[in-house]
Amino acid sequence: MEDVLAYIDRYFQGEMPEEEKAAFARRCETDMAFAEAVSFYVAARQSVRATLLEQKRKTFDELYQQLSAGVVKPQSRIRQWLLYAAAACLLVLIGWLLLQPPSPRQLAERYIDRELKVLPVTMGRQDSLQLGIAAFNRQEFITAEQIFLSLCRQGTQAAEARKHLGLIYLVTGEYDKALRQFDTLSAHQGLYANPGPFYKAVTLMRRSAGNDKEEARKILQAIIEQRLPGSQTAEAWIRHF
Repeated sequence: MEDVLAYIDRYFQGEMPEEEKAAFARRCETDMAFAEAVSFYVAARQSVRATLLEQKRKTFDELYQQLSAGVVKPQSRIRQWLLYAAAACLLVLIGWLLLQPPSPRQLAERYIDRELKVLPVTMGRQDSLQLGIAAFNRQEFITAEQIFLSLCRQGTQAAEARKHLGLIYLVTGEYDKALRQFDTLSAHQGLYANPGPFYKAVTLMRRSAGNDKEEARKILQAIIEQRLPGSQTAEAWIRHF
């Protein structure tokens, strides 16, 4: 589960679907501690902006005063210009990075970090699937991969095993392997809620090579229209394409 500041950041980055935004607003009205955390976030964000603007203002004020006074020698003046220009560019870059909406790749990275690095384990069960998930959570990916590969050949747990096998490849950066698993999962018949398309979109967004982003956008649109698993997240993400 994400922490409170990460949750608040998703709201202000525009990553929440409408239902979650409404729940966020209601929580601000009923949860005093949460409202204080939101106030802290907004104040910190405004402070960053104000600091950047103040630094730029001071830099150009100093430059203007020196040039107006005519006290800078020609060579020193050129050197000062270069230094101030570099400082101004750096400040603009910092401000742009802080205020720039997240890219599809950044959205995928955040989702992987928040939701897929530690997977839920069913307490009290010691079947092979749970052992594989536990190995995944310990980052023993080779062990987890062997377990899930074995389970993929068994009918009862094949779909769940294939999903988790794809997640191993996703978090370890083996995107081609992840896409193959999620394609196979998407084609699996008989699943009430098939997460294959959503995880395929996440993989394409994370890789972001060639036509990946456009293909991911089409998948997200289909997920929204068909109300497949991940549709609420897809609604929040698709505006960033």
